[in-house]
Amino acid sequence: MKKQRLFTLIILSIFALSILTGCTSSKDQTTERTQSVNVNDQESNTTLSTDGDWDEDDNHSNQTASTADLLSKEKIRSIVEKHTTELKGKDMQIKLDSDDGINVYEVDARTSTHEFEFEINAISGDILSYGKELIQPKNQTNSSASIISETKVRSIVEKYTTELKGKDMIIERDSSDGVKVYEVEATTLTHKYEFEIDAYTGEVISYDEEVVNK
Repeated sequence: MKKQRLFTLIILSIFALSILTGCTSSKDQTTERTQSVNVNDQESNTTLSTDGDWDEDDNHSNQTASTADLLSKEKIRSIVEKHTTELKGKDMQIKLDSDDGINVYEVDARTSTHEFEFEINAISGDILSYGKELIQPKNQTNSSASIISETKVRSIVEKYTTELKGKDMIIERDSSDGVKVYEVEATTLTHKYEFEIDAYTGEVISYDEEVVNK
């Protein structure tokens, strides 16, 4: 009888120990699952913070706002006509484009004698670059005519663009499509200028100006 009771106590002890061990194991598994969930949550949070979604949304909003501020083509036309009066009422090709991340309008126009090109900031209306070129330069048939001096070329440039008066210039002789020309380059704090001038007549064949820092 005593042996039977002792055996029963041993069995109960083993059973209780098994239950206790099972609870501990379950608790450990629960803890591991909780830690795993926390780690996954942290990874999810990290992914959200580094994706750049918010930055992209902000940039998109800024781009939308910038697009809303674009000047109309009618306003661009008025800027061109004010800058170059001989283009008043002339046909123009006005196209929206991008240059180094800046929204610009590219404008092409012509008269009976010249072709014109503009690049204009699409928001501020500032002229970033301007070019003018003779459609048909005069033929140089009189070989006995004298080539004008560099001093004369400088005076032509300074009269054409008063901002260059007294500025340093690079003046070189060259030939363009069989026409002897002077090529002139000069720079101010804000603009770069280029000229192509007939070496006999002093006529400005082409002229370009561009903002140095757009």
